[in-house]
Amino acid sequence: MTTTDLGSQGTVLAGGRYDGLMATMGGPSIPGVGWAGGIDRLAMMLNDDQLPAPKTPLAVVPMDERFDFNGLELAQALRKQEFVVEMTYGGGLGKRLKKANKMNALYALILGEEEVASRTVTCKNLESGEQIQLSVDQVAVFLKEKGKNDKESIG
Repeated sequence: MTTTDLGSQGTVLAGGRYDGLMATMGGPSIPGVGWAGGIDRLAMMLNDDQLPAPKTPLAVVPMDERFDFNGLELAQALRKQEFVVEMTYGGGLGKRLKKANKMNALYALILGEEEVASRTVTCKNLESGEQIQLSVDQVAVFLKEKGKNDKESIG
């Protein structure tokens, strides 16, 4: 299968018979068939209007490594609800929030000693700086509602 949309690199899918190939490589002389597809070339043929809008990731930000496991549990629960979630590792809260900004997260879900003890999450909007304290069970509901109201698709 070829296309003219990709210039000189127009082959997208190809295949054929490869009788004698095994013998050439030192194996038995047996007939063969094969095919290959260029995923990169298929992707290049898609137009932006054919692709879903990328989701803005959520950043789970444990205040330090003591809360990384709690962060992983939260990230896993949100991923099961089809959110795109990234974890921040290493350093204190400031360094981790910088990492969340670098990944273009709209929200940082902060977990520290108080949050873990009370089964809550501090949900910080990284654009506006606004924060809200939510129970762990409310986080997904809050983010889904925000996603309906915001221009960007959240997580």
